[in-house]
Amino acid sequence: MNVLSRRMGLILTVILYITLAAAILGFLVIPWLVQVAFAEYFSQQVASFLFLYAGGALVIWLIVEFLFIMDSVHKGTPFIQRNVKSLSHIAICCGICSVDFLGYYLFCKPASIPLLICGLILIFGMLCAIVLSCVFHQAVLYKEENDLTV
Repeated sequence: MNVLSRRMGLILTVILYITLAAAILGFLVIPWLVQVAFAEYFSQQVASFLFLYAGGALVIWLIVEFLFIMDSVHKGTPFIQRNVKSLSHIAICCGICSVDFLGYYLFCKPASIPLLICGLILIFGMLCAIVLSCVFHQAVLYKEENDLTV
């Protein structure tokens, strides 16, 4: 890898760790957020807790999977089965988050168009992660076959 790629990878990894810390902190302050900061918006507390805790846990899992992928990229081995698995997990996270967003949109009032759009964007993210997972799986197969021939 060249110097620019290494530097960008390092910057991205640092950003992911900062994001992970922020997500964990956000996860820990959900009760305060629902009762104080966003009490007006989250009028249905049980649904709000379910929505925020499910979304928060999935975001943390998503960031950890991205960190696994970045670790393999730093090691110079991006085309491994672990990354295929991580991309599949990312697709699962996006899918569950989209159900979380769409469920909150359908069953909680006031419903908002931005919430619906976020759910639809997550569905698109899920589809992208599935496609990338298939591409990486094929690359892993080609790499393994190439390693056996050489």
